Amino acid sequence: MNNADLFKRRSGVKRRFGANRWLGAILAVTLIITWCPGQSRAESSVIKPSDVRYSEPFELTAKIMEIDYAKNILIVAEYEIYVVDLRIGAEYIHTDLSDAHGRAIPFDSLDRGQTVRVIGMKLPDGQVVAEELVRLSGGIED
Repeated sequence: MNNADLFKRRSGVKRRFGANRWLGAILAVTLIITWCPGQSRAESSVIKPSDVRYSEPFELTAKIMEIDYAKNILIVAEYEIYVVDLRIGAEYIHTDLSDAHGRAIPFDSLDRGQTVRVIGMKLPDGQVVAEELVRLSGGIED
């Protein structure tokens, strides 16, 4: 066996090892994405089916103090109100957003100073999940 044959064997091993390394990296990234849960709209903590089971009815009419459009959270009368679209166990929870006439509205149409009626549930940890949110006024407060 001459040096050229040894070089071919070694380079072949390196190529196969390099391909396996890439395959391993792709597999690792896929597993991480699969095992790590995605963030839902109500992301301050994980909501469990037992949280929903032991929740209390919640209703409030007040002005919007702050809005976090990225997290879909409203601050209304110092409560963090989560606007959600998620499945918890066998239960599907979705926030219906509408105006005073019952027409559907997008979340980004809400603004500080508007009066809203929130109907939903208060979870044992204090989070409030809106099931229905009705915009009662269109006024914007500066």
